[in-house]
Amino acid sequence: MEMTRIELLDFWNALQLLGDDQPGAKFNFAVIKNIAKMEGMVKKIAIAQQKAQRKPESFVEFDKARKALCKEYADRDDDGEPKMVGEAKELQFVITERKAEFDEKIKELQEEHAPVFKEIETNVEAFGNLMREKIDLVVHQVNEDDVPYELTRKQIKQIAPMIFGLAEILEDSPGGEDVEGDES
Repeated sequence: MEMTRIELLDFWNALQLLGDDQPGAKFNFAVIKNIAKMEGMVKKIAIAQQKAQRKPESFVEFDKARKALCKEYADRDDDGEPKMVGEAKELQFVITERKAEFDEKIKELQEEHAPVFKEIETNVEAFGNLMREKIDLVVHQVNEDDVPYELTRKQIKQIAPMIFGLAEILEDSPGGEDVEGDES
């Protein structure tokens, strides 16, 4: 069955959320087999996501310079210390009095470190492209009679790839497609 990696993760998550107490040996066998088939792919996606989210070394330099500018241009309290707001790890410098100067310095700093932002953008874009690529997954399917009666309509739709014929019906359904000119 052809699907994107995004759809693979959605299918994986739906199977994980079913829980262990679903009745029916055939159904549970199919769930276990499909999870086992996808496990390696899901791990590779997680690794690719970590790589895409990892900040380059040069970002550390930028962030250090940015924090120094924040501290330098921050408003001061009565003791001459930088004013800060927020809680513990979320503390932020208060910059109001010299905001225009600060904004100009930050803009210069961002321009100076533009390649690092381009690298981050490229990594995120590459991960997005990877996730939208079509892959082929051999899905172990069951007949609709083997699907536990207790499943909700939402759950059944989420595991549609493993129910004979249901995925194709949903793909061919005009209800899921965008209608030209529809801006809702």
